[in-house]
Amino acid sequence: MFARYRWLFLLSSLAATIAAIIYPIAPEVDTFEPLTVPKAMSASKNVAQGTSVDVEDELGNKNDDPFSPRGWSATPVPVVVNQVVKTVVAETAPAPQAPVDPPPLPYRFLGKLTDEGNVVVYLGRGEQTHIAKVGEVIESVYKVIKITDQSVELEHLPTGEKQYLSIE
Repeated sequence: MFARYRWLFLLSSLAATIAAIIYPIAPEVDTFEPLTVPKAMSASKNVAQGTSVDVEDELGNKNDDPFSPRGWSATPVPVVVNQVVKTVVAETAPAPQAPVDPPPLPYRFLGKLTDEGNVVVYLGRGEQTHIAKVGEVIESVYKVIKITDQSVELEHLPTGEKQYLSIE
């Protein structure tokens, strides 16, 4: 039942569209108003001869003629004869501060594995787990120097300071 009404609606919309295309409501009229030439445009003879002409628009604003010949050389800068030069003394930079202590260790001890004399320590930082062996660099910030039964010795690479993480 609804399919019949849908088709009836679509066909009537198509017929209305075709009728609107074939029979427009208002006829098109091709009327053009004559173009008025501003007074400044009558001076185009001077532009053709290469002289610069100032053009004035309908509002009375004067503009340079965009079609006048232009050169690549810059306009000369006026020379100032008696110019006063003011000397500004820059402040000296503050002395570098003493090196700052490294931040506290962000790692916690998770576990230790000893395999044939090689000791591996598992360190946690948030949700991440890092495997630390002697000589390895962790996150490009800390280097593992020594692992003992009581602690892990880490070097903070930016400052060179050594820090210890206790193993319990």
